[in-house]
Amino acid sequence: MTEKKNTNNENVDDKLDAIKREILQDRIEREKKLSSMTSEELAEYYKNLNKTVDEIDKLLGINTCTIREFYERLNNEKHGEKRVFIVTNKEPKKEYFDALKKAGINYEWGDATTRIEIFDGLLIPGGVDVNPKLYGQENIASEPPDDVLDEITMKAIKLFFENGKAILGICRGLQILNVYFVGTLKQDIPNHKNIDHKIKLEKDSILQKYYGNEMVVNSIHHQCIDKLGSGLSPIAYAEDGVIEAFIHKNNKIIGTQFHPERMQNGEKIFEIFNTML
Repeated sequence: MTEKKNTNNENVDDKLDAIKREILQDRIEREKKLSSMTSEELAEYYKNLNKTVDEIDKLLGINTCTIREFYERLNNEKHGEKRVFIVTNKEPKKEYFDALKKAGINYEWGDATTRIEIFDGLLIPGGVDVNPKLYGQENIASEPPDDVLDEITMKAIKLFFENGKAILGICRGLQILNVYFVGTLKQDIPNHKNIDHKIKLEKDSILQKYYGNEMVVNSIHHQCIDKLGSGLSPIAYAEDGVIEAFIHKNNKIIGTQFHPERMQNGEKIFEIFNTML
C-alpha cells in the first residue's frame, strides 16, 4: 500500500525551506547592513522584523521564533554583546541603561515577554516594597505595594529561572528573589536609609574576587532579608548583620541590597552579571 502524503505538511515544509534558503543567501548582505546601523535604526529594524515574523506565524500557523532569534542575535553576536530583559511596569531610571551599556549588555524593558529565546538574562530593578502576603505576613510596616508589579516580576523570575537564564536583582530585586525562593523579609529596619556604609565580603566569593574583603555601598532601603530563601547563599554582610548580597547555588542568580548603578565602583557588579549571561 502506498503511503498517503500529507500535502499540508509538505506545503509548510516547502515554505520553511524557502525561508531558510533566503536567510542563508542574504546573510552576508544583512550582516553588513546591521553592522553599519545606528542604535535607533536597529530598534526600528527589529520593530519591523517582529511585525514580519508575526505575519509569518499567522500564515503558516507555526511558531517561527527561531527566525526572529536569528536576526536579533546576528548583530549582538558580531560584537560579542548580550541582551537582558528588565521587568517593570514603568520606564526604568536611566542609570540602569547606562550601567548595562557600559558593561556591553543590550536591553529591553517591559511588563512581560514570551520571547525568552532572545534574552540571555533578567534584570529586576529597585522599586516599592514587596507585598508581605507573598511571604505569609500581614502588612505591619511596609509601604503600599504594587501587586501588578509583584505578579509580573514573580512570573518573569519563574520563566528565566526555569530556562536557566542569569538573573540580577537590585534592592527590591534582591528582596523579591528571596521571596520567590521561599524566604521572608523584615518589614522595617533602622539605619539603612539614605546612607553609605561598609560591607564585608565573604571569603572566596565572586564579590571578593572583584572588590577585595570589603567595599563601601549606598543604602536606600528600609527592609532586608530575614529568612534566606532556598538555594541562596549570602556573600556580603553589613556590620549589623544585614545580608547585602547573595548568590544562588546555580551561580547564575545574584542579588544586591545596594544600588550598583548609582555607585562609582558599581560597574563591576554588571561585569559579574555579564559573565553569568
